Amino acid sequence: MNTVWLIAIGFLTLIGIIEVIEMIKRWVMRGKNQGHFLICVPVGGEEPALEYKIRSLVQRMNESDFAAGEPVYLVDVGMDGYAMEICRRMGEQYQQIHVCNSGQLKALMESSLICKEQGNEI
Repeated sequence: MNTVWLIAIGFLTLIGIIEVIEMIKRWVMRGKNQGHFLICVPVGGEEPALEYKIRSLVQRMNESDFAAGEPVYLVDVGMDGYAMEICRRMGEQYQQIHVCNSGQLKALMESSLICKEQGNEI
């Protein structure tokens, strides 16, 4: 019986050490002065489980040190009415979600937000 307890305690200790190493790694690798970026998700046709995909993306972004609070652009590449309604509702629920078409996205990328240097032209 003592052997089982020692194995269990050793296993939990190992997991704890791995978690501490992971936290130190995240702290060392964090960005100091990260620039602005945006995430573009093309949405078109009948997208299965669209609401789930958007919610899981927002949740993963909010849990991330790198992407928390950054804007997400749902790009209309042939959305049907149902998908457009879901995207509109998600935009109302989450402030960082915006629905746009490809022309609006290109205008956004050419604005002062991105592509200030000549080598980065679209």
